[in-house]
Amino acid sequence: MNTKYIVALISLLSLFPVASQARSPWDKAPAASESAPAETTTAEPVMAEPVAPQAIPAEPEVAQPVAAEPIAPIEPVAAQPVPAAEPVAAPEAIEVIETTGDVLAMPQPGATQADTTPVLLLDFPRRGMDQEKVQSELGKPVEIKEAVGVPPITRWIYNDRVVYFERSTVIHVVAR
Repeated sequence: MNTKYIVALISLLSLFPVASQARSPWDKAPAASESAPAETTTAEPVMAEPVAPQAIPAEPEVAQPVAAEPIAPIEPVAAQPVPAAEPVAAPEAIEVIETTGDVLAMPQPGATQADTTPVLLLDFPRRGMDQEKVQSELGKPVEIKEAVGVPPITRWIYNDRVVYFERSTVIHVVAR
């Protein structure tokens, strides 16, 4: 470095004396610039003088507002009639039953054939399985659709289900 820069830096640092920097309240040794002499330093903390209790007025003083300009009165807004709320019908209770394996769909008492739709929950193949494991368990598919999109999605079509693969991993199974 150039000596001019060093001299300028030293003179700049001399403008900020060490005593003016903040100290931690937990420092045991007082700074040299404090008014207490060094020989009277004790390790015990000094207690502050107790504060005399002050009387609290019974009623708080209220400041009188000073208005620079008179305030215009606010005009009331005409009340709008509130329409009567229509009674809300209670939602129908929905019962969800999750099963695995074979599902026997039985009509509920009082339900017609149009109200019931059997749902076949497929638990095989599971998400994350590879193509070799699926083919060893389910056999060769009836039809294999070519890969589409990025990442490539392939469909294997069986008699009762369609298995979707991302590359060679199962991502979804749908009943057919």
